[in-house]
Amino acid sequence: MTGAGSWRRPLAWAAAVSWALLLITLTHVPKPPGVLQTSHDKSLHFIAYAVLAFLFYLAAVTQWPRRGGMPLWVVLVGAVFAAADEISQPYFGRSSDVLDFRADMIGLIAGVLLAAIGRRLVKRILRRRQTPRP
Repeated sequence: MTGAGSWRRPLAWAAAVSWALLLITLTHVPKPPGVLQTSHDKSLHFIAYAVLAFLFYLAAVTQWPRRGGMPLWVVLVGAVFAAADEISQPYFGRSSDVLDFRADMIGLIAGVLLAAIGRRLVKRILRRRQTPRP
């Protein structure tokens, strides 16, 4: 790992793992008494898991740039993470909710799609810049 791009892989993984650890922490801190569910709960799940998928997709493609099926793998691993998160919350005074898991899954799919499309567009733009013009 040398050269100008050698910082990308560790930075991408650090961002993805840091976000996952933050999610685990935030979803396992017991809610203080009297705190009700907000109407934005499902939106927060969607956003949190969209960011998670986006970051893990970018980290994975810096690690394995030519491996096919990366979006599917990221969604599958994210689904296991989301399920484990929901299943373990009751042990920490939180409630488990299948609708939270559904919001997590939709967020995972949206995050992967956004990252994959964005990566493809950036590659296309970079290719055009490298093509000599007549």
